[in-house]
Amino acid sequence: MSVWNWIQLAVAIIVAIVAYLGKGWSKWLGYAMVFGAGALIIGVSIVQQDYRFIGFGILAIIMVPLGLIANATAESKADDDTLGGEISNLPPWVMWVAAVLFVGAIIPFFVLKAPPNLSGGVPQTQQTELQTKHANPKPAKAPAKH
Repeated sequence: MSVWNWIQLAVAIIVAIVAYLGKGWSKWLGYAMVFGAGALIIGVSIVQQDYRFIGFGILAIIMVPLGLIANATAESKADDDTLGGEISNLPPWVMWVAAVLFVGAIIPFFVLKAPPNLSGGVPQTQQTELQTKHANPKPAKAPAKH
């Protein structure tokens, strides 16, 4: 694992502990976790130079003040497979704004390409070129008819 992966793991553990200990101030912690998740997405996108996901971070950060203005409820979520915050009871106008922003956040994902990895190529699945050649061998040429 890289240093950045260890940092992400440490942040996830710290947030899980804070979420567990902060059940009493759940509303503010929920907003803080949504904001923190958005900031983390933006930070990771910048560090890894993969800007396809930056729109989702911006969306999360914009939803915090919209939720506060709309007097929505927010709570922290720390389950065995979920870590973050949840904003609920949003009025319809905020949901429409969120839907439009979500569509806007998806656009960079499809427009931008993945950054090249250290070897200069675009990241691929775990399948190597050798495995690909063996999986899809070129058809043998048929012998010429005389």
